[in-house]
Amino acid sequence: MFDLFVAHAKLERDAAKDPEMAEHMKKHARHCKRYMGNANKYIKQSVETPVEKK
Repeated sequence: MFDLFVAHAKLERDAAKDPEMAEHMKKHARHCKRYMGNANKYIKQSVETPVEKK
């Protein structure tokens, strides 16, 4: 799941850099920040709640 959030963030970052998307740059930057925040939350949750082994 972490990798998915990071991949989405990278796509949004690249879209923000695209000159054709200049009018939507701030929107893409906000989405990038949101996806990275979600990735950080996911990592923190997985560290706090270790998976039980069977």
